[in-house]
Amino acid sequence: DMAQAQPFTLNLRIPGWCTEWRLLLNGQRMRVEPPAMDGYLPITNTWRPGDVLELELSMPAQAVWAHPAVRQMQGRVAIQRGPIVYCVESADNAVENLDRIMLDPAQIPTFTVEYRPELLGGVNVLRGPAAIIDQAGWDDATLYRYQQPPTTQPIEVTAVPYCVWDNREPGEMRVWFRAASL
Repeated sequence: DMAQAQPFTLNLRIPGWCTEWRLLLNGQRMRVEPPAMDGYLPITNTWRPGDVLELELSMPAQAVWAHPAVRQMQGRVAIQRGPIVYCVESADNAVENLDRIMLDPAQIPTFTVEYRPELLGGVNVLRGPAAIIDQAGWDDATLYRYQQPPTTQPIEVTAVPYCVWDNREPGEMRVWFRAASL
């Protein structure tokens, strides 16, 4: 609590996942340099009683890649929005075998946020374009075929925060998906 104006520096943390942010002082946009101190944004000002500083962090969906040394995740991509990693569950997606889903990393930022108040007390889900490897033309006895690769079909997927998965009916869940241009 300040009784009078005082000059000092505030260091605000800008998380590594945040690529766009905005700073407002008393409702007016502040022009400041990008973070320079290990993700901290130093704000030096003469602060007055009643000043209100607001930091707005953009949280679009974005593609996340594992380190290439993680063999099981090579060529795979995950979905993250802000600090939250998302997953795809069969409870929200009528797909047999979630491993058939492919995501285009360039399209992940187009995923839309949808608030579902009925889902576990209120959850933001993401919805966006994907593709599924089509099983048409394959019978249960054919493991391989030649000259004719599988086709894909466009679908829309719904992703939920990883921290809330497995709180409904039993089913499959995936975080990592084949990356492909769709």
